[in-house]
Amino acid sequence: MKIESIEFNNFRAFRGKHKIEFSTDEKKTTTLIIGENGVGKSTILNSIYWCFYGELTVNTHKKGVIRHQKHDSDNCSVKIRIIVTDPISRLEKEYIIQRTLKGSESHLLVWEVDQHGANHKKSSNPEQIIDHFLPKALSRYFLFYGEGLKEITEDAALLKEAIESFQGLTAAKAASSNILEKLNEYLRKSDQQSNKSTKRARLEKDEVIHKKALDKVAAELDKNLAKTKKLTQDFKKIDDLYGQSKDKERKSVAALRVKEEANLRKLKIDLTAFQDTRKALVKDSVFQIMNYKYANKLDDFFSESKFKGAIPFIYHEQLIHHLLKEQICICERDLTKGQKHHGIVASKLETAETADLRDRASSIQTASSNAELKNINFNTAIDLSDDRIADKLEQIKLGNQNITKLVDRLGQLGSGDGDNIEEKRNSIIKARDDSMMEGGILKQKHAQVKKLRLDLIDQIKKLVLVNESNPLILAQINFLSKAHEDIEELIATEREKGRKFIFSDMNKSLQELSAGDHRFQFLQVEGVDTYLPEILKEDGDTLILSDGEQLLKQSLFFASALIKHSRRREKAQSKRFIPGTIAPIVADAPFGFLDAENNGIAAKLLLESTDQLIIMLNSKSFSNEVEELFATKKEALGKIYIMHKKFTGTGNKRKPVTIFKESFDTASYGNKFEESTIEEFKFKGK
Repeated sequence: MKIESIEFNNFRAFRGKHKIEFSTDEKKTTTLIIGENGVGKSTILNSIYWCFYGELTVNTHKKGVIRHQKHDSDNCSVKIRIIVTDPISRLEKEYIIQRTLKGSESHLLVWEVDQHGANHKKSSNPEQIIDHFLPKALSRYFLFYGEGLKEITEDAALLKEAIESFQGLTAAKAASSNILEKLNEYLRKSDQQSNKSTKRARLEKDEVIHKKALDKVAAELDKNLAKTKKLTQDFKKIDDLYGQSKDKERKSVAALRVKEEANLRKLKIDLTAFQDTRKALVKDSVFQIMNYKYANKLDDFFSESKFKGAIPFIYHEQLIHHLLKEQICICERDLTKGQKHHGIVASKLETAETADLRDRASSIQTASSNAELKNINFNTAIDLSDDRIADKLEQIKLGNQNITKLVDRLGQLGSGDGDNIEEKRNSIIKARDDSMMEGGILKQKHAQVKKLRLDLIDQIKKLVLVNESNPLILAQINFLSKAHEDIEELIATEREKGRKFIFSDMNKSLQELSAGDHRFQFLQVEGVDTYLPEILKEDGDTLILSDGEQLLKQSLFFASALIKHSRRREKAQSKRFIPGTIAPIVADAPFGFLDAENNGIAAKLLLESTDQLIIMLNSKSFSNEVEELFATKKEALGKIYIMHKKFTGTGNKRKPVTIFKESFDTASYGNKFEESTIEEFKFKGK
C-alpha cells in the first residue's frame, strides 16, 4: 500500500481545501515535509489517522476539535487515495478512502477506482478494508508522532492478531475455512448417502452439531473482541479527560498514574517470565535433584576411605551386603533375589578387590562429583531466579503502593468536572479485565471444538474414500483435502518464519546500530509466546529503556523488521506463499527524543526500511546528521513540502529557515484568518 494523495477540507489547522501529493516512485520513496512547531505537521498525520480510524492520535491536544474553528462552512472531510500492487499479477489497484464529519458523527466510505478513474465497487464493509491495509493495532508503528511510538501496545492478543492480518495469515485462515466447508459439502454429496453405514451417519450428525457449536463460539468471540475494544477505547477516553484538565497538578498526577500502571503491567509480565524460567529449570533438573542424595551418600562413603578412587577392600563386603539388604544397586537397578543382576552383585562377595572393580568405582566417584557440580550449578541458578522473582515482587509491591498514593491524591484533588471519573475508570477497568478473561476462555473453547470437528471430518473422509464409487467426487475430496492440509501447513510455516525473521532482524539492528551488549526476545505472557518485543541486558534482566531507546531500539527496530519481512515475502518467487501487506511509514517528529547520532541512525533505518516514507520535521531536527543523510541520498527524495503559518495579528517575520542551503519563510502576519498552508518546494539540483 502507498498513499498517493490526501485532500482535507476544513480539517483542524487547515482552513478550506488543501491537497498534498506524495511520492510513490519505487526509487524516490520519500516525501519530506518541513515545518516549524505549531504550523500543522501533526494535523497531516492526524488527517490520515482520522480518515482511517475515526479518531485522532493519542497525544493530540483538544481531541474533540476536528473542524477548523474559523470557517463559515460545516463541511469537514478527508479523502485519501491509495494504490495497492497485487503481489501475484503485479497490477496496481487504486482505492479512495473518505471520512466526512456530519454534526458530531463521522462516516467512512471506501471505493475501488476503475481503470478509467471512475469510482465503483463501493465497499459494504469499509472498516474491514482499512483493517486489511493497516490494522489499527499496528498503526502506531506506521503512523506515529515521535513520542507516541515509545509505548508498545499492552494487548498481546490484539498485536498478534494485527501482525497476522498484516502478514496475510488472517485471510489465509479464512481461505482454509472456506476450503474445509467445500470439502464437507463434497463429503455429503457422496453417492453412498443411501447406503451409508450407521457409524458414518452418526459421525455426520456429530459433525453438524460441532459445526453449529463452532459457529456459536466464533460469534461469541467476535462479540467479545468488539466489547473489549470498546472498553479499551472508553478507558482511554476517561484518561483523556484527566489529560484535558485545567488543574496542572491533577493532570500531572493522572499522567504519572498512567505511567506507573504501564510499568506495573511490564513488571507482572517480567515476573511471569522469571517464574516460568524457574519452573523450566526445576523440570529439566528433576532427576538430577532426586538422585543427588544417593550420589552425595556415595561420595561421603569414598571420603572415609584411605584409598581414593576405588572401593576399599575393607568396605567391600560391607557395601555389597548393604546393597543386597536395601535391594537396590548403586546403579539404581532393583536387586531382587533370583534375578540376574542380584546374582552378579552377590558374586562380588566371593572376589577380592580387582582392577576392574577399582575402575568401576572410580567412574562412580567421577559421576558423583559431576552430580555434585550440577547440583551446585542448579542451586546457583535457582537462587538467582528466586532473587529475581523476589526483586520483581518487591517492585510490584512498590508500584501498587505508588498507584494507591496517586489515586488517593486524585481523590483529594477531585474530578474537576462534577463527575466521578475515578469511579467510572475503575468500573471500566473491571469490565475490560473481565471481558479479556472471558475472551481467553472462549479462545480455548473455540480451539477445542475446532479440533473435535476436524477429527470428525477426517473420520468421515476416511469412510467415504473406502466406499465411494464416483471418481469425480473422490477426486474433489482428495484435491480439497490436500489443499486444506497445504494451506494449514503454509500458515504455520509463515507464522514461524515471521517470528524468526523479526527476531533475527531486531537483534541484527541492535548489534549494528546501537551501543551496549543487548539482545531482543519476544515476551511470554502466561507461558504463551507473543509478539511483544523486549530488550534484555547481558545478564538476562530487562533493559530499562529511556524515551529515546524505546523509540529507536524497541519500536522503530520492530516496525522496520515488520516491513522488511513483508517486503521479503512479497518478492518471493515461490508458488506457495501468502500475500501480506506493505504499509508506508508516516512519521511526525520521529527524532524528538534522540541525540544527534541516533537521529542519523533512525533516519537511515526509516529510509532503508519502507517502500514509502512520509516524514515531517522541524528545521532543528532536520539539521546536521539527518540533513547530511538526505543530502547524500537525494535520489530517494521524491517530493519536498514547506509548511507556512498565517497569523491574524501583527508581528515581525520569523527568521528564515535554511534547508539544503536555501532559505524560506515560515510565517506571515496580518491575515484575516489563522491557518496553515503547504507548498511544494524545489531545491536546486532536483
